Amino acid sequence: MDGGDGLWHFPSDADDLFFGIGIAIAVILFAVVAWFFLLPLLLVVFDVALIVVFVLLGLLSRVLLGRPWVVEAVCADGTDFTWEVTGVRKSMRVIAAVTRALENGSDVGRAAVSAGANAPRRNGRGESMRKS
Repeated sequence: MDGGDGLWHFPSDADDLFFGIGIAIAVILFAVVAWFFLLPLLLVVFDVALIVVFVLLGLLSRVLLGRPWVVEAVCADGTDFTWEVTGVRKSMRVIAAVTRALENGSDVGRAAVSAGANAPRRNGRGESMRKS
């Protein structure tokens, strides 16, 4: 094959050795780049996608099954309040109302109930209501 026939001109004779070495170096370089950069990048993308899927499945199951969100607040004197609020929007409203009540020093329970929560469960001074 002479140089003018095709798009590619593959050298012959003495240049074959250097061409072969160049191809071998290119293949080795590509393998190193793929092993140390592309494979870890693909694994990170896979991990992030898996985490996103699990978070979405958890949120979807909580919404579809109607499990309540637990909203907890601790007053300055150490009194704990806990509300179980059904619905994402309602729980966000309760959190905002409780936050405002804590900042203003007003009654936390009334603020949460006015935002749509049930009556709070009060737990005394500083003892968590969660069972460990």
